[in-house]
This record gives sequence, structure tokens and C-alpha cells, in this order.
Amino acid sequence: MNLKGIREEINAALDYNPELQQYRDIVTRVVNRHYLQVSSQYHWLFMQQKSELVLRQEVTGSATNSLTFSNSRVGSLPTGVGTSDRMLFNPDVVGQILEIDNQNYLITHRPTARHIIVDRTPGAFTSDSWKIKYEKYALPRDCVEVLGMMDRGLSRKETVTYTDPASSPSGAVYTSSQTITGPEKGRFTFLDARKEEFLFLDRDSTGDSFVSVEETHENLDPPEFAPRVRLNAGPTGVNLVDKATYEYCYTFTYAGWESPPSPTTQVKYIAFLGGTPQRVELTGLMQPSAFGLATDETGMMKKVYRRMRLAETIEGSTAIGSGAWRHIATLREDQTTYNDRGLELTTASDYSDNVNLTTALISTDGVLTELEHLYEGGPVQYIRTWYTPGSDFPVVFRYLRRPRGLTNDSDTPMWPVQYHHLLVYLALQDICLQHGMAQQATIYERRAIPLLERMKSKYLSRTDRMYVRRGFDQTFTDLERWGVPSKT
Repeated sequence: MNLKGIREEINAALDYNPELQQYRDIVTRVVNRHYLQVSSQYHWLFMQQKSELVLRQEVTGSATNSLTFSNSRVGSLPTGVGTSDRMLFNPDVVGQILEIDNQNYLITHRPTARHIIVDRTPGAFTSDSWKIKYEKYALPRDCVEVLGMMDRGLSRKETVTYTDPASSPSGAVYTSSQTITGPEKGRFTFLDARKEEFLFLDRDSTGDSFVSVEETHENLDPPEFAPRVRLNAGPTGVNLVDKATYEYCYTFTYAGWESPPSPTTQVKYIAFLGGTPQRVELTGLMQPSAFGLATDETGMMKKVYRRMRLAETIEGSTAIGSGAWRHIATLREDQTTYNDRGLELTTASDYSDNVNLTTALISTDGVLTELEHLYEGGPVQYIRTWYTPGSDFPVVFRYLRRPRGLTNDSDTPMWPVQYHHLLVYLALQDICLQHGMAQQATIYERRAIPLLERMKSKYLSRTDRMYVRRGFDQTFTDLERWGVPSKT
């Protein structure tokens, strides 16, 4: 059952279905509230996800790989030479700690493979004795809780490239490549922060990690006001839908964190005005740089999101609703304008009028479902490992994921289809209580509770299965290893 079907079930039960977009939005918000709460409250088997995480050893400088600061926050490795012993920064250095002369600096951005930006100005010097400490690792934005972590001895090849404008010939591409393999330590022990304080698992102990420790969360304040939008004369070939209403917002990114979105603004797109093709121009995006700093020195970027809102008949379609928020551009902190031409499914070169520090803005392979979406997942969660890794190696972790909200009419809950009616009953309970219909609310509550219990029995506890077989015991290798089925 998709979102439209859930709304229709609710309206049919209430015998109330006004043709008002505001009413549809309210019902959608009620459904999403229960959808997110129930999905995140229990360790559902169907809401679990596996992902890879690369544990890193400390990165240290040398005479060949010195780090230079020139009274700015930008640190750079030597350029112009691309020999094999030249170092390149991995993308995951963002959010880690740079230590120079016993001073710690937070790495807020990696504009290129040979440049990093830190949170304050170290001075003017060139240092050979610097190091980057991987003190904690960010979890995915949709992670609610880590359920397990395993070192399965995975092998992974990593390649980092850098185009050096100072090389001869100009624009030569240098590559750093390595194959990393885990020591196959098996399952990690997970500790919360309080337990770790009693055990004092000092990060100075190095070796093969086998303990993961819960770390603090990090938040970032959102932009304070919405961007201003207007139509302006633009090039032909704009891929926006004529007479559709588009909404825009943007977020800040800093040290691997992403803020909640700004307030939204909208504009009705008209393809031609007076015979002139139009584009959408966004202006007034906040510039977070403080006075006295260069315009791109804090490492804070801006991610612009857009969604289409169908509120009228467009080319014979009468669909009503809002699409998902999709990431369409990443801008430097000093860029306060953006020209939207709807070119989200083509190559990064189409964004040449919005040059930024990273050329890859969104997925460039033309696959719509792989585009990045706005995810209001709350603060960023972190873990750290003990021992501190003595070498780079990948591990696999399993976590409970938080789903994105249902926005399009065709969106379907990430639940088994036989339990979609739970959202109908929970939403009806809320709506009836809101309108003073306590008796009807009680009826829907009594329907929701046993349905939730059946869902928990089926997809939470494995001991509730009808048949239980014997385990993988070493002593029974010569016999029927799995035993005879028996009822619980």
C-alpha cells in the first residue's frame, strides 16, 4: 500500500475527504510521524542495513610530505611532483584531528587530494612532524543504532587521484593506490561511553581493533533564512517543467556534519516570458565566513535541494502532491547565488556556471534513484575503536536504519505489506482524538495494538519461530548437524 492508498483508507474510515492540499499534508505528516517512530523504536529485521567502514591508522608527515600553512586555514602538501612516495589525502580525513606541535585542529574540508582546511589558523610554517588522528568515525545519516560490527578479513582497493595544475605538462593526473585487508578478528565488542570510562581504553594503544565504543553526537545549526528565488532569462534546454511549482532549501556541511535545512521558498516556473527562455535564480544564500577570513577558508559548504510540487494540471496530468527533496548542487561558502536549469541527471560539467571546490556535485551516471536526497536524520552519530588501528582495514557493521519520510503518492513504507494497515490505525487514532472522537480513537487503538504485537513477534524475536533446530555444534559434525526439527 502506497502513501495515496493509506490516505484513502483513512479518509474512507472518517467519511471525510475534502479536496484541500493542506488537509492532505496534515494527514501525510501524521502518517509519517508514526512511520518514523515505529520504524526506529524496535530492531526490525526488515529495517536493518549492512555497510562497510574503513578503520584508519594515523597519517604522519615526513620530509617528502610536509604540510604548509601560509597564515590561513588551508594546509597543502607539496605539489608539482607526482612520484610514488607523494601522499594524497583520502576523503575521510574530513572531521578528523590534525596535530601539529601538540596542537589539535579539526579538519573541516578537503577541497583537493593535497589540500585540507582546518577550524582555525595555525600560522605560517612548513612542518614535517604533523599527523592526522582518526579519533572517531561518523555513522551513516540513517543510522539509529549500531547492532553489530565484524572484521571478516575483507580486501579492498582504494585509489585517490589528484590533477596537479602546477605540473609539467599542466594538468597531469597523479594517483595513489593501495589494497587493504582486515586481520579477520571476528566480532567486535561494543561498549557505551560510560562503560569505556571505567575501563579507560586509551587510544594510545595501537594494534588490531576489536572494540567499538559509542561516541558523542554532533550538531550543526541550520541556515537562518530561506533563499530568495525568481525567474530570470536563461539558456535554452532548461529541464524544468513548465507551470510547475518548485520548492528550494539548503543546508550547511562542515567537518562531515550536515545541518537541518533552511526554511523553504517556492516559485512557479514559466518556461517562456515574452518569448525569452527562463531559468530559476536562487539568491541570498548565507555566507558563513567571518570578517577577516578569506571567502572560502572555513571549509563550510552549502548543499542546495529542490523538489517539484504538483498543484495543478500539467500536460494533461492531474497528480497532486510533492516530490522528494533532491540534492542539485554543492556550493562554496562564498557563493550566494545559484542558477537552476534542472540539469540534475547529466554530467558535472553542466554545472560550470557554479564552479566549486569539489567538481562532483551529485550522481553523474544518470540514475535517478541514486541521487542524494535531503535526509533530516538529526545529529551525526560517531563511534571509535580500540585498539587504535595499526593499519588501514575495512570492517562490516550492521545497524538499524531510519527510513526517509513518505512524500510522493507512490512512496511505499519499508515494511512487510501485510502490516501497512498499522499506519492507518495509528493515524486514525490520532486524528479521532484531535477531533474529540474518543470512542472511535479507542476502537482504532485496539486494532493497532494486536497488529503491532504480531509484527513484533514475527520480525523481532527469533525464538518465536515455529521450528527450532540444533546449533552448529562441533561435537555433532559426524551426525545430522542441524538436528531434528522440534516445536517450541
